[in-house]
Amino acid sequence: MKNPILYTITAAALAAVAAIAIVGCDGDFGERSENMDYFLDKFSGKSNRYTITFNANGASKGSPPQPIDVIKDSTTNLPSNTGGLSKTGFYFGGWSEDSLGKYGNHVTGGQYTPKSNVMLYAIWLSEDGVRRIVTVVSVGAGSSGSGEYESDTTVRIDAGTAPEGQQFQNWKSAPSVTFANSNSPTTTFTMPRENVTVKANFGAVTEGKYAVT
Repeated sequence: MKNPILYTITAAALAAVAAIAIVGCDGDFGERSENMDYFLDKFSGKSNRYTITFNANGASKGSPPQPIDVIKDSTTNLPSNTGGLSKTGFYFGGWSEDSLGKYGNHVTGGQYTPKSNVMLYAIWLSEDGVRRIVTVVSVGAGSSGSGEYESDTTVRIDAGTAPEGQQFQNWKSAPSVTFANSNSPTTTFTMPRENVTVKANFGAVTEGKYAVT
């Protein structure tokens, strides 16, 4: 009777030898070395590469580029997207790890060094190309969302942690914007073509009801 463990180990070893021989028969020495490292990592259950995938992020036409495999700690050129994706009323502004394309998160210059497997989102900028300012007013600790944004892009705001004895009530804005949910401490809205101030209102909790502060 065959020893199943020995049989499995022997078969795996033979497969490894055959694959290494195949990998080593093509290309120059550098390519063979890289391919062999890649195979050995895969065979051992490890990987020395990261995968970059691309998301069209609301494009009206085209398909995102194919994924790219990048050796760890190395830099790759990102696709320029020319003649590919498009979105009516917007122009392509590069790739970002943030689907909202928040200011400061754009991947520019065409080169990128991934730190892990990552998805990059196409960033769509309004045709007027002007950034406007969002000012978040909140007494909540850790509030966020203030900054510069392209008009017609999505802005995410967070009222932060309510002060002791208070609870978030709603958002108000000037000029008026339409919130995805004005009663949620974390919400989004579409950036208008002008500066906007959004205020987080909190209420003191008294017998289960709010008293606006």
